[in-house]
Amino acid sequence: MGTENITISVPDKLTTTGDLLYNNGSVETSLAIGNPGQILTNIAGVPAWSNPSEGDKLFNSNVLLNAYRTAENGNGGAGLPILNMINGIADAFEFVTGVDAAVSSNAVYDPTNDLYKPTDDGSGFTTPMITFDGTNDYLSVASSTLGHSDGKSFLFSVWFNTTNTSSQRFVSASTQERFAIMHESNRIRVFLVNPSGTVIADLTSLPKNTWIFQHLLIWPNFMIMAIRLT
Repeated sequence: MGTENITISVPDKLTTTGDLLYNNGSVETSLAIGNPGQILTNIAGVPAWSNPSEGDKLFNSNVLLNAYRTAENGNGGAGLPILNMINGIADAFEFVTGVDAAVSSNAVYDPTNDLYKPTDDGSGFTTPMITFDGTNDYLSVASSTLGHSDGKSFLFSVWFNTTNTSSQRFVSASTQERFAIMHESNRIRVFLVNPSGTVIADLTSLPKNTWIFQHLLIWPNFMIMAIRLT
C-alpha cells in the first residue's frame, strides 16, 4: 500500500506590510498597520493602534521645568487657557498652585490670588492682578519659596510687552547679592551682582515691539552660584 502526502493550506494572516500577528485568546489573527504617528497600545488586553495622548500626559508640568506650563492657544492675549500670565510680570516658580509674592507700594495687588491666574496686560481682555504705575515697580519672592537656599535651581518665566518706556523691575533682590530682571528703556536686562556691588553678568536684549508679547525664561543654576533673594 502506497503513502500519499496531503498538504493542507491555510490563508496567510499577514497580507500587508506592517501587519502584526497576535493571539486574541482563541486563534491567531492580525492587526492592520496603524496610521502614521499612531502608537501601539492595548485596549482591554487586545493590541490596538491609537493616537498619542495630548496635554499633561505628554508634557507633565510636575516633572518638566519645575512645574512650568506653556500656552496652548495664545493669540495676542485673547486666548490664554493655561498661560498663567499676570500683567506682563511673573509667571510661575516651582509650584503647581502658584506662588504669592510681595509687591512694591506703587502697584495695585490682589493678595487673594497667586501667580498662576491667567490675565492679560489690562488693555481690554481681563483685569490684571498686578497693575504698576511705571515707577520703581517690582515683585519680590522669599528665598525659601524659591527653594534655592539648599542649592537647587528654579525657573522664572515672564510674559510682557514693551510699550512702556519707563523702567520697571520684574524681580528685585537684596542690596548686596542680587539677581534682577528689569524692563529698562524698552529693553530687558538680566543681571547678577556680587556682594561688593559689581555686576558680574549682564544681558541686554529684546528691543521694543509694540503690542507684541515677549516671553523671557530664566533658569539660574544655584549649584554653581548662590544668590540670595529677599
